[in-house]
Amino acid sequence: SWFWCQLGISILLALLLMAALPLFAQYLIRVPVKELWPVWLLACCTLLTNILPPLVCNWYRFNRKAKATIVFTLSQSLVTVALTILFVVYLHWHIIGVFAALFISSFLFSIVALVQLRNWISFSFFDKQRLRAMLQFAVPLIPASLAFWLVNSTNTYFIQLFKDKAEVGLFAVGATVASAVSLFTTAFTQAWGPFAFSILHEPDAKDTYANVFLVFGMLSSVVVLGMFLFTPEVLQLVTAPQYHQSAWVASVLSINLILIAFTYIASI
Repeated sequence: SWFWCQLGISILLALLLMAALPLFAQYLIRVPVKELWPVWLLACCTLLTNILPPLVCNWYRFNRKAKATIVFTLSQSLVTVALTILFVVYLHWHIIGVFAALFISSFLFSIVALVQLRNWISFSFFDKQRLRAMLQFAVPLIPASLAFWLVNSTNTYFIQLFKDKAEVGLFAVGATVASAVSLFTTAFTQAWGPFAFSILHEPDAKDTYANVFLVFGMLSSVVVLGMFLFTPEVLQLVTAPQYHQSAWVASVLSINLILIAFTYIASI
């Protein structure tokens, strides 16, 4: 039920975004439509191909398939990074390469997810009553989700507003390098949720939560330390000299990703 609902909403949103392309190009992004439409089209297509991968991850998690969750999540992240390096660094597709990598990666892993869920997402299982119950639970969370998305999506816009495009480039490179930390945090949080709820009513649940929080804190400290120590060397290997000073951006943003993961653990 949720899959078909999300698919319908995503198709509608993609069509609306394509129709609104001239307005976004002229008043918000301020680039010619001819330059923007390939990126815009890829982004709209990614809305559709990015439905099944998160769905199959949740299916893995709530069926306590921790290894499958980690393998699927890490594989998709690594394929996305590899395609991004291929398209941007070697083929020089620039921003189109970033969106092409996201689209191709999500498309490939949608096929994998479809194979896994082919007996679960048949339209014959669509249940209006179940969908209504899910929407009643989900709708109040939409404002918070939109606010979170807005804060994370407008950072480069404000940097360009108060600084210049050079600062935007430094931030983008730093954010990309820092996203490597999400390989660690995402893999952990994806597996942690179902396990945490499964032991909720056990007598030693609080001790388990505390120990996990402590262990995650120690491992996270090692990851952040590694980012501070080795990010400059990584940037020297994979970027031009003008981007080397974005090392401090990557280091600080890695702390942000760790703190977000901590809030997920603590919210249980």
